[in-house]
Amino acid sequence: MHSLTTGPGVQRGVDSISLKQKLLGPCLLLVGTISLAVFTLLELNVIDLHEKDAERGTKAATFVVGVLSFLPGLYATTVLVQVGRGKDGWSYEMLRDT
Repeated sequence: MHSLTTGPGVQRGVDSISLKQKLLGPCLLLVGTISLAVFTLLELNVIDLHEKDAERGTKAATFVVGVLSFLPGLYATTVLVQVGRGKDGWSYEMLRDT
């Protein structure tokens, strides 16, 4: 196993990632899923918006937040699951250090 130096005297293995990185992907996926579900409910008029909220673009903002958190969360979670399953071609190196 190769190791990378991340600070003075601190080494991090290439085959391991921090707890923060392990939680970030699924949390982004959850936030994105909830945001897109709320957007869908707004679009179907299950949830009514006040007039001011409709003028502000709340529906569009919910969609943008949902997409911008869902897509990277889905990618990171997919990488974590595939590495956990031991699939060939998948590694933690595919995830960016945060």
